[in-house]
Amino acid sequence: MDGGVPFQWVITFDADKIQSAGITADEISSAFSSYYREEILGMTETSDGLMTVRLKEASDQDFGSIPVCNQDGRVIHLRDIAQWRYEEALPSGYYRVNGLNTITLSVEIASTANLLTVASAVKERMAELQKGSPSEITAGIAYDSSEYVSEELGKIYVRTALCILILLLFVFLINRSWRYMLIIVFTLTVNVLTALMIYSFAGIQIHIYTLAGITVSLGIIIDTSIVMIDHYAHFKDRKAFPSILSAAATTVGALMMVLLLPEKEKANLVDFIWVIVINLGLSLIISYLFIPSLMEYIPVRLSGGGKGRSPRKIRRILRWNRFYASYIGWGVRHRWVYV
Repeated sequence: MDGGVPFQWVITFDADKIQSAGITADEISSAFSSYYREEILGMTETSDGLMTVRLKEASDQDFGSIPVCNQDGRVIHLRDIAQWRYEEALPSGYYRVNGLNTITLSVEIASTANLLTVASAVKERMAELQKGSPSEITAGIAYDSSEYVSEELGKIYVRTALCILILLLFVFLINRSWRYMLIIVFTLTVNVLTALMIYSFAGIQIHIYTLAGITVSLGIIIDTSIVMIDHYAHFKDRKAFPSILSAAATTVGALMMVLLLPEKEKANLVDFIWVIVINLGLSLIISYLFIPSLMEYIPVRLSGGGKGRSPRKIRRILRWNRFYASYIGWGVRHRWVYV
């Protein structure tokens, strides 16, 4: 806290009484030291281990009971020679905003605490204190780091929702099958919910980097599901799984390179990569076990070959294939253009 003026105890001695009692400044100082002293007597062993035994005198603020000296068998206490009061100290500096005295209170949170939760609790508490304060005392927020985090989380939520909608729309436009898209939705839901449970068990907190990792992995999860759905719909087996496993292993291997970075650089990326690794691992398990089982209850029929296509459509496909083959051949001969 900055800007506040501390309070202090002010003790005023009666010079005449001190002089008549023959009390010196050293005796008064020694009386205070003795009254609030703390001594270590030794060590003792308990069930919790070794503990230090301390002797501590009274620590209350009843200065009047402090014995100062013994004069002819009469104990003179501080109340007999002095008075005291608790008052605001003289300011050593001024902190002002727009000409008004200002006190700045900085609130820090523990590394394991949730920034948004703590910020919300502090704001609620300050609002309660404001209600009971005089009208001339107002409270305001000079800087709130949770606003940036909240804004970024809002952007990530929107991007994640758009990512899911665009991917599902793309899947539906390509296959034009509600059953196909329903399987994708079920697969994605099971993957995300299971991943959230693993995050909880692994102690991975949900923050900006983990949400970004979830968003990035959604496309890979859907790709894995599409490959297995298409293969199982055509061949009724799981022989596509080794190819899916190899692709996922390549991605995971590339992400593991982050662990080789210096500690300072990889600090914010560790949770990011572990979220993606967990999601990819779950997508492999789900593609091998869940999708084939689900397709037994929700069969998907895919159009195959050139059955049902008109001659005009076939000619259009052939022209496009010839154009694409020519483009690929030109690209191979002129690699320098792309390099």
